[in-house]
Amino acid sequence: MISRIKIVRLLTKKSDEDLLDGRFEIGRKIYNLCLLEIKRRYDSMRKSPEYAALLEMPRGKKRSAAVKKLLKASDLEEYAIYRYIVMASDSYEGLMDPCTAQKIASFAWNACERALARRSFSIKLLYENEFNAIESMSNDSGIMYSDGFILWNGLKIACLHENQWQDDAVEFNVEYCGMQRNVISGKRVYHAFLVLKDSMA
Repeated sequence: MISRIKIVRLLTKKSDEDLLDGRFEIGRKIYNLCLLEIKRRYDSMRKSPEYAALLEMPRGKKRSAAVKKLLKASDLEEYAIYRYIVMASDSYEGLMDPCTAQKIASFAWNACERALARRSFSIKLLYENEFNAIESMSNDSGIMYSDGFILWNGLKIACLHENQWQDDAVEFNVEYCGMQRNVISGKRVYHAFLVLKDSMA
């Protein structure tokens, strides 16, 4: 099944934009928190005798299996970071839901995963206004599309309708959705992106 993306303009009010900017900032902090935790666990792993022994092993299947085992023992797995961030994001209750926080953790993990088996490992933290896209894992919780609106933890923002039939058809095909923030002619503009389950776009 091929997923396609439908992008729609959000008809935001100033109060909506203030809330969205606040949530993008929370998303940035969660992303950085994940990176820092992954780096902390990586640094701890490198100090272990198991890691020193690993460096002495010749490259091959045996070493690859040992790397995988050590990463798991060090809680350097995507689902371990999910568990961490769900607990760490409790302070944002009501503003950032667990489903969206987990998707942010997934972005952070993907940014680090390939580097974990290397001898040098670095992270790139995001600064204010550098985190401009956010999404959830399904259309059943977190950021959701319903009846021409984006719903998210008390927010209800209308989408710009270009084709009513198309919007009605999309309603039953949204796998998950998210939002992005862009600057156009010096003004912040917000869009929703709807990831569809099939070729209906």
